[in-house]
Amino acid sequence: MTAAPPPPPPPYQPHSQWESPKEPKPAGISPIVVALVGVAALAIGLGAGAALGLTLGSDDDPADAKASDSSPSISESIGSQPTVYVTETETFAPSPEPTPEPEPEPDSIAAIPGDGDVIDGWELVGELDIHHDSLRDFEVRFRATNVSDRRIYDAFSMTVLKKEEILAILDCGNYNRVDPGRVVTFECTTTDNFKEGWTAVEMTYDG
Repeated sequence: MTAAPPPPPPPYQPHSQWESPKEPKPAGISPIVVALVGVAALAIGLGAGAALGLTLGSDDDPADAKASDSSPSISESIGSQPTVYVTETETFAPSPEPTPEPEPEPDSIAAIPGDGDVIDGWELVGELDIHHDSLRDFEVRFRATNVSDRRIYDAFSMTVLKKEEILAILDCGNYNRVDPGRVVTFECTTTDNFKEGWTAVEMTYDG
């Protein structure tokens, strides 16, 4: 008995050498079924969350209630603090202290009569020459012009001062009458011992 011939090969399907034969895809799930399943899962989750919230809210802890009762409220904390008022104050710069006047130098012209000063009709010519004589007593020499319109005596008394201290009192002139316009040299003498440091000289007309 002769054997049956083999079946013919399947027809040739051309494809790229880099492509594998495609497998058949399983039948997919309907989109409507997927949507229904998602809605049901969301409803179950919401219900479980609400039940859990009710359970947690119903379990009141006495310790928590006590702590909340003992803690002061915001209004009580603010009300218990003392009220502080801040006022603006004006600031003033300290006024500068007055500069003390310097003490007059010995023989200071400001306190000692000098050239051009007029004393009861006598105008001084030059400055006072204050020195000591051979006995070391005070002696003063000066010149003056009779600027009055009449004859007057050449007579003065002079006081030499050191601040408030009197150093010497001198007599000046000869008590002679002097014509107007005449220049006279006065010599003043005393028995007071000479001392340095005089600050003022007072002259008084004795005519």
